[in-house]
Amino acid sequence: MSAFDQSILTQFTGTEHYYRLNRKCVLTDGTKYLAETAEAYWLLDVAASYLLGLGSADWFVLIRLKVKDYAALLTLEDGNGQISGTANPASTRLTASMIWLSVNFDFLM
Repeated sequence: MSAFDQSILTQFTGTEHYYRLNRKCVLTDGTKYLAETAEAYWLLDVAASYLLGLGSADWFVLIRLKVKDYAALLTLEDGNGQISGTANPASTRLTASMIWLSVNFDFLM
């Protein structure tokens, strides 16, 4: 498998395929690239577990992952700064300092 390159994520706009993460969430091409090359399926699992707890009242959720010295902070917000959940996952090998994912309805984009 190729090494994770964060700059490649900007090339994913839209998707050609959807990949099932669980019974309610699917991944796009970009999130699948992130999960596989950065070994970050854990990130998508954590985010999905929080999303399922939030319900579908909000049609848009922004997931922010900040990483510093292999420690991670995950926040879920509405895109306007209103935080609906946070998590401190166990240490990560992910080297990107920040990753943003958006969720529309039941889709991780």
